[in-house]
Amino acid sequence: MKEEEKEKINLTDRDANHMKTGGSKDIRPGYNCQAAVTESGVIVAAESVTEANDRNQLKPMIEQTELNTQEKVKEVAADCGYGSYANYEYLEERGIEGYIPDDHFRQYKSGEYQKEENRYHYTNFTYDSASDSYVCPEGKRLTYWKTRTNKTDRPSVES
Repeated sequence: MKEEEKEKINLTDRDANHMKTGGSKDIRPGYNCQAAVTESGVIVAAESVTEANDRNQLKPMIEQTELNTQEKVKEVAADCGYGSYANYEYLEERGIEGYIPDDHFRQYKSGEYQKEENRYHYTNFTYDSASDSYVCPEGKRLTYWKTRTNKTDRPSVES
């Protein structure tokens, strides 16, 4: 690991990544621990990773669970940290029933996107099926130009 790649380096554990801890604003070196557990509480897969969020951990946990148990996973329940377009698509392709809330559900439910500073959030755009276009909060029509996939694997439409 080159020192210039990171601003801060943990001298006692160079593999640890800097992460928020326990819902606080403190950022400390650590790991993101994953566990797959049966309804009866038996741990069937576990791993520690250095990625700070959970989005990329669902697929490996399902695959490790199936390898360890020799059974197909039929249902998955996870918190909104696992919510991503790529994960929802993966579950659908595999025929797995997923109970994972949208990662922005709390902000949407609280009315956060109705505030003036968030007026251009995608939830404030309305779809017009007659013209197959969206209308922005200013009433301007956006026509389809192209679709691209960004690094979070969520397709976005550009106009």
